[in-house]
Amino acid sequence: MNTGLKPLALLIIFVLCISGCVYRSSQSAPSDPPAPAVLTSLRIALASASPMVGQSDQITVTGLDQKGETIQIGVALAYSSSNTTVATVSSGGLIQALAVGSSTITVSAPAVTPATVTVAVAPDSPALKTITISPMTATVQVGQMQAYTAQGYDQYGNPFAVQNFTYASQGTAIRSGNSLQALSVGSATITASSGGVTSPAATLTVVQIPPTLKSITLSASQTSLSIGGTATLTAVGADQYGNPFSFPPTFNLSGPAVSVSGTTVTGAAQGSATITAYYGSVTSNPISFSVALASQTVSFPTPASQAALTTEGLTATASSGLSVTYSTFTPTICSVSSATVSLLTAGTCTLTARNGDFRSVRYFDFVDAIRLLDHPGVYRRNVFDSSDSTWQQCVCGGPRKGGDLHGHTCTADDHVSRPDSGAEVHSQCYIHFRASGQVLHYLRSLHREWNNGDRSIGWRLPD
Repeated sequence: MNTGLKPLALLIIFVLCISGCVYRSSQSAPSDPPAPAVLTSLRIALASASPMVGQSDQITVTGLDQKGETIQIGVALAYSSSNTTVATVSSGGLIQALAVGSSTITVSAPAVTPATVTVAVAPDSPALKTITISPMTATVQVGQMQAYTAQGYDQYGNPFAVQNFTYASQGTAIRSGNSLQALSVGSATITASSGGVTSPAATLTVVQIPPTLKSITLSASQTSLSIGGTATLTAVGADQYGNPFSFPPTFNLSGPAVSVSGTTVTGAAQGSATITAYYGSVTSNPISFSVALASQTVSFPTPASQAALTTEGLTATASSGLSVTYSTFTPTICSVSSATVSLLTAGTCTLTARNGDFRSVRYFDFVDAIRLLDHPGVYRRNVFDSSDSTWQQCVCGGPRKGGDLHGHTCTADDHVSRPDSGAEVHSQCYIHFRASGQVLHYLRSLHREWNNGDRSIGWRLPD
C-alpha cells in the first residue's frame, strides 16, 4: 500500500515547488509602463462595394492604433476617386455611382498609410426613362388618318417595353387610339405617355384635299336632228367642293343613229341614240337623240299642157341636192322613163317626183281634138280643169262669131268671143285629127282665161 502512494506524493511536492518559485521570481522583477496609443492605419467600410448606377454610398472610416485597436481619428481625412466618370466621392466621403465600371476610392490622413477600396459600379435595373413618338411631323388631307408609334427607352438608351401608352391630342383632328383623323384644315399635336414619362409632341398638318372630278353634267344644243343635222355637246365637270373642274371628256355612243366627232353630233340614220360623257370612273347623265329624215322639199314645175303622143322632159329638183326619181300614178294616160314623160292619150297625167320620202305631185293638162266621123267638121275637146279637178267637154258649133262656145262651128281663122263681155280671147292650136285611131295633126297650144267669172276657151285652126 505504501509503495503505491509515493509517486503521487512526489508529484504534489514538485508542483508546489514550481509555483513558489514562479511567485518569488515575479515579485522580484517589476514590468515597464504601456506605450500611448497612436493612429497608425485606417480601415474603410462600404455599404456595398458594387453599387448600381445612380446609387450613392457613404464611406465609413475606422482608425486603428499601433496595436490594431480602434482609436479615434482626430485628423482630417482626404477622399479621392481614381475614375470619376464611374464614381465620385465627396469631401465627406459620399460615393456617387455614375456609370458602369470600377474606381478605386482612397482615404488618407497625415502620417497614416492611406486606405483604399475598389468600387465596382453595376448597371441599374432598366426602367422607363424616355418615350419617343413617330412620325414627329406629318401632313395629311382633310378626312385622312395618320397613325403614330410610341417607343420607350430605359436609362441606358435601350428600348424599354411598355405595355400601354396613353395618347393625348389637340387641334383640328380627332384621336382614335394611336391615330388622328383630320377634320379640317389646320394642325394638331399628339403625345404618348406612360408611368409619368411623356414624349415630345408630334405635329400633324392638315391640308385641303386637291380638287378631283366628282360629277359630269352633259347637255346638247338640240336633241332632235335630221339626217346630216348637227348638235354640239357640252360636258361640265365639278369637283368635290362643287367648283368647276376642267377635263377632256370622252363620249360613249349607243346606237347607230348619230356619229360623234369631238363635241359635234351628226345625224346619220333615222332612229335614236344615247350619248354619255366620262372621264376616269366618273360618268355623266345620258342624252338621248332622235333622228328623222331631213326636212326637204322637191320642186316640180307644173308642166305645160301637151298633146297626146308627145314627150316632155321633167326638171324636178330636191332641196337636199340629192337625185330625184319619177313615177306615174296614171300609167294608162302617161308613162315615165328616167326624166322623160310620154303622153299616151288625152286625160290627166299625174306624176310624182321623189327623193326618199319627199315627193311633189304635178298634173298635166293635155287636149285631144277628135274628129267625129259621123259629123264632119265638128270636133270635141276634152279639157282638164286643174282648178277644181273636173272635166269639161266642149263641142264646136254655132255661128262663126258672136255665138256661144258650145255648138260653135270650128273653121279656119276662127275667132271666138263671149257676147256678154265683148272681150275677145285668141288662141292658136294644132288639133289632133284622128281617123280610125290615126293622128293627122298635133295640138300646139291652148289658151284659157277667166272672163266675167266664166271660163272662155278659143282656138284657131291652121290653114
